[in-house]
Amino acid sequence: MFAGVDLGCNAGVSVLDKDGSRLYSDTWKLGKRSPSSLYQFQQKLYDTFSKHCVEYVGYELVTQEHRSRVAAVVYGSFEGILWSVCFDLNVPAMGVHVQTLKKFMNIGPRPEKEDIEAAAMVKWHIVPSDDNEADSLFIADYTRKMVAEQGWENNK
Repeated sequence: MFAGVDLGCNAGVSVLDKDGSRLYSDTWKLGKRSPSSLYQFQQKLYDTFSKHCVEYVGYELVTQEHRSRVAAVVYGSFEGILWSVCFDLNVPAMGVHVQTLKKFMNIGPRPEKEDIEAAAMVKWHIVPSDDNEADSLFIADYTRKMVAEQGWENNK
């Protein structure tokens, strides 16, 4: 199973099977970054990854130039929690650059949030709760396709 995670206080998380069918997706509204929100994120990751036997994780890799100082601290906190959970569960995690993901979605170079949600609706026949959930579906799908086409070692 392949998970996709859009990191943040409103974290999009999805799980797809080997054929790209949606097993789970949602946006976890964790509130402001705090010890409580980070702990909640960690527990939800453990629960979701274990329940769906996740074997590979992709997450949206936001480069420094796209973040303010505060956003970088928040992002780094959630990224560290994700890495920790993946390490504990022996599940490899791969960052997917934002521009790579946008190109993979094939909906234009600068898609609006609504475009991403609409593309997810068409592909998975669901109405995503927001762009975070939609992003996570595409992250999981990108991860699935890269593993199938190139193997995991080429994607680290």
